[in-house]
Amino acid sequence: MHRPLVLRILALLVVLTAAGSLTWGFTCELSAQCNSFNACIDDTCDPSNPSAGSDGCVHTPVSDGTPCDDGSQCTSNDSCQQGICTGGMQMPDGSECDDGNPCTVNDVCLGGFCSGDIAPDGTPCDDLNPCTANDACQLGSCTADLLDGTPCDDDNPCTANDTCEQGSCTGDPFLTAGAPCDDDNPCTANDVCSAGFCSGDPEPEGATCDDGNPCTASDTCQEGICTGTPLDGSTCDDGNPCTGNDLCTDGICIGDPAAQDGAKCDDANPCTVNDVCLGGFCSGDIAPDGTPCDDLNPCTANDACQLGSCTADLLDGTPCDDDNACTSDDTCLDGFCGGGLVLDGTTCDDANPCTADDSCQQGACTGGEPQLAGTACLGDGNACTRDVCDSSATCLHLPGNEGTECRPAAGDCDAAETCSGSSASCPPDGLKPAGVECRPPAGPCDEAELCTGTGRDCPADILRPSTVICRAAAGVCDEVELCTGQSAACPDDILKRAGSECRAAAGDCDVAELCTGDSADCPEDEFVSAAVECRPVAGPCDVAESCTGQDAACPPNTKSTDVCRTEAGPCDVAERCDGVADDCPADALRPSAFECRPAAGPCDDAETCTGTSTTCPADRLKPAAAVCRAALGACDVAEHCTGQSAACPADAFQSSGAECRPAAGPCDTAETCSGTGPACPPDGFRPASVQCRPAAGECDLAEFCSGRGAACPGDVKSSAVCRPAAGPCDQTERCNGVSDTCPADTLKPAATECAADTDPCLVGGTCTGTTAACPSAEPKTGADALLCAFDRSLQQPACLGQPVPASVGPLFTKARGLAERMVGAEGRARKKALQQATVLLRRADKALTRAEKRKRQPISADCTEALHGMIGDALKRLGDAKS
Repeated sequence: MHRPLVLRILALLVVLTAAGSLTWGFTCELSAQCNSFNACIDDTCDPSNPSAGSDGCVHTPVSDGTPCDDGSQCTSNDSCQQGICTGGMQMPDGSECDDGNPCTVNDVCLGGFCSGDIAPDGTPCDDLNPCTANDACQLGSCTADLLDGTPCDDDNPCTANDTCEQGSCTGDPFLTAGAPCDDDNPCTANDVCSAGFCSGDPEPEGATCDDGNPCTASDTCQEGICTGTPLDGSTCDDGNPCTGNDLCTDGICIGDPAAQDGAKCDDANPCTVNDVCLGGFCSGDIAPDGTPCDDLNPCTANDACQLGSCTADLLDGTPCDDDNACTSDDTCLDGFCGGGLVLDGTTCDDANPCTADDSCQQGACTGGEPQLAGTACLGDGNACTRDVCDSSATCLHLPGNEGTECRPAAGDCDAAETCSGSSASCPPDGLKPAGVECRPPAGPCDEAELCTGTGRDCPADILRPSTVICRAAAGVCDEVELCTGQSAACPDDILKRAGSECRAAAGDCDVAELCTGDSADCPEDEFVSAAVECRPVAGPCDVAESCTGQDAACPPNTKSTDVCRTEAGPCDVAERCDGVADDCPADALRPSAFECRPAAGPCDDAETCTGTSTTCPADRLKPAAAVCRAALGACDVAEHCTGQSAACPADAFQSSGAECRPAAGPCDTAETCSGTGPACPPDGFRPASVQCRPAAGECDLAEFCSGRGAACPGDVKSSAVCRPAAGPCDQTERCNGVSDTCPADTLKPAATECAADTDPCLVGGTCTGTTAACPSAEPKTGADALLCAFDRSLQQPACLGQPVPASVGPLFTKARGLAERMVGAEGRARKKALQQATVLLRRADKALTRAEKRKRQPISADCTEALHGMIGDALKRLGDAKS
């Protein structure tokens, strides 16, 4: 199958994934979890969107015509069409290309596709497998001899005694049980090997971590996974020189391709010129044929551009170096460098510091005896790991190096991080807190700069404005100096001129002082001599004051407080100087409210002054019917004067049985007087057993008196289940807390999953929308039983957030296309399609194994196991189809 067709099928599968047919088992939280790896699909996380799949993801095709790359060297100006990247203009037939197969030669474009002639059998090649040797082309494929039993390294620190078996490097997982390791998860601790896998205990929920994503912050451990809060709107760098205005969106750094359209760039092709950005991609014009270039192959010469590709002449027979110490007499052949095998046992170096006495075996350098455990080995570039050999010749990278700097300060306001000694990860990058001084003032007119707590760099240097005092006056005869706003230094000191008043007369007994012009200080203060009158008498209540000779102020103005006018009767008052005014206060009578004769009893009136006479008015009694004793309670009566006596009649009460407090509500009782006292008995209420409001329906509750109040408690509705579900496809109804009646009976919508297993290889198991019962799920049969194995998503729940190898998707998609072709084929064509699909799935399975063992961003064992299981099931179904 040609590569562009594979890409079209892959894109179609991605569109199907967007429709929800290939993803199940989890619900997204970030758009990053919805990545379909298709440049022609806009992936967002929006579980509330009606178009979202069961995983909450929405996959929308971008506008037709959006630039993309279909991965084919034989097309240009590729663009998106209905969510699929489609090749644009075909390269001229005969243009050189590379079909990715080391066992084809003379690869050229033909009709927009790249293909080549089968290389001669025996042409050297490299299958990139350390457990094979003598790799050579055979009928267009790279084949090799197995090196079973040869020591190797499976890149798994949790296995030992690794050896080649059937072309695969396999180690013993039981020899390393309990050995310390690092599972590369910042949210686990105490990592140890178990059954060949490295795992640790989860860190406490909320522990600080670093998810390595510049578009998240406040990263903390959640259920063993380092999770951060998206920094939507923050600036970032998506690593693409052909986008601009990069911003964080839903935890992903996304740039705007239009912002860089036309900008110069480098497409890394020496045979193009005038490279510029367009639609987020860098491309250029084809360089003139014959332009010198370098294909970096020592077995070619006369490298020159031809139709946009770097071509060269072969140097067959020229001595070269294949970088293998276990071959000799290396020479070039068909563009490849190779040599004959040296004798087994020849000394070499396998580049593993954890082995000794290395020697050549069948053309490969094989490690000898393991070095002593604890021997230093090649570092992993991580300052927070101790790099030591174990007893199985494996180089371990264990957490350690407490206090070692693992991230230097990147600015005056950045803090350097040091290893904790218990984790292999450098602590999250931290800044110095706001308020820390990062640049001291360079003078009295310079401001000290403080860190903001949000950036690594010290803020720009700022001078104090021209309104700031930089040198205070050293005395009243000195001038204040102000900053200029242009310099950190304060201007020169200046004194006030001679004759300037420096101390004004501070009072009637003081004289003013003047500056001398040669001192910042004002001359000593001098005063008027003693006995000089400074304030004369101003009235009958005032006294004269004189200076003291010791103070600037005239002594306080003192006023008399003696009587200055005597009283003329009981309603008159004597006047005194008030100690404030110079004059005697005006003659005043007692106010009309002043009592000049007190009452002789409750029925006598006290007499008060009239405010217009110095005498008290004549004595008088209160009139008859005037209340002389008010009722003191609901059961008391008021008493009235007789008009003949100053005394009040005897006290009397309401008769027994008179209602003094009516019922204030359905839970209250009326009270009556006792006839012996003024107070109404205490308010009493009905007991808590009395029902004051009955239930009005199955969702209403009856109310009872509280025994503590007159009112019936508020009407309360139930929120309990009022109609249980009658089956898996029925809804449970609850009272809504508002209505008296139970809501209407409803069924779950049609297509709601009700079976426990939602495998795409099962049918049924969804509600019908018309009955409460759930139909049972059944395995698919016939061709569907084979094709459904390819409908499973490679983004398994165990692989959440992990980079599945890019080669697995195309291989899986090719295999599906062959399986579809087999369904409609017979005989030899059917057998060939089955064989080719099986080979592709096995290649995908090997790619997964390599991805798990790679040192940079390996996928987890759980993810690998899930994907191996999915591919293994597809292989089994292919095997079943053969029979």
